[in-house]
Amino acid sequence: MSKFVAVENVEKTFPLANGGSYVALKGIDLEIRKGEFISLIGHSGCGKSTLLNMVAGLDLPTDGVVLLEDEEVLKPGPDRMVVFQNYSLLPWMSVRQNIELAVNNVLAHLSVEERKDIVEQNIQMVGLGHAADKPPDQLSGGMKQRVAIARAFATKPKLMLLDEPFGALDALTRGNLQEKLMEICEENHVTTIMVTHDVDEAILLSDRIVMLTNGPESKIGQILEVDIPRPRKRMEVIEHPNYYSYRSELIYFLNQQKQIKKTASQKDDRRSASWSRKSEPRNWVCAVNGLRSVGDRQREGLFCPPRVR
Repeated sequence: MSKFVAVENVEKTFPLANGGSYVALKGIDLEIRKGEFISLIGHSGCGKSTLLNMVAGLDLPTDGVVLLEDEEVLKPGPDRMVVFQNYSLLPWMSVRQNIELAVNNVLAHLSVEERKDIVEQNIQMVGLGHAADKPPDQLSGGMKQRVAIARAFATKPKLMLLDEPFGALDALTRGNLQEKLMEICEENHVTTIMVTHDVDEAILLSDRIVMLTNGPESKIGQILEVDIPRPRKRMEVIEHPNYYSYRSELIYFLNQQKQIKKTASQKDDRRSASWSRKSEPRNWVCAVNGLRSVGDRQREGLFCPPRVR
């Protein structure tokens, strides 16, 4: 497998306020081919977005290395564009101006006309020609996310990074944008990494799905190959003979991790209760005994025998 992105033995540790540390990710090894669509899935707190941020250069590994075309990723760059869940549009600019800002900064070596053509092509690509001069506060959530996607693709990045891009949208809008994203990625052959909690979304869009175990010290628990031909249509994917086996495998893994987390939590609760009991007086009855005569204590069943020395 020719590697386009390589994550090699990556560990990420965060310092805590009490002087300790939290190991979010440990021993992460992943190779991604050029043009591949990868989804990261797992329960909240497993380090999906942390891993995405390190590939983007927004954060650095504590140990290990992230490589893009054999060059170490040490900072953000225009060759890696990130689409966030919260759109990140400038509210005082129109749709066109938001996209122009990115294009003019990243593709400054092109002529003015070429840059204008790229902006218009990407506005049309996401179906926002009728809203090109509107500011973000006049757009729906789905339209805002289309602007964010158009802005990212307009700069011709080598790698697209999507952090739950459709998580805040209603089901119908999310479905439409998933179809549009799939179409754009296939036409442009862009390598893509996406964080998601949605099992069906992961199967629909991905070539491989990377499943992360619970944190702390989250690892890659399993990688699922989605062997469904492209181009894909939603109903064709659902009717594919492997669809439900893929879905069952993902849900089984997630339920397994949920059970592991629940069991660990119960053990912690029992340990905490045990320590709480140990911290109490060993025999509270003996404390009462000091206030009674021996005869009274014997009659009331509160007598503590003297300690053997």
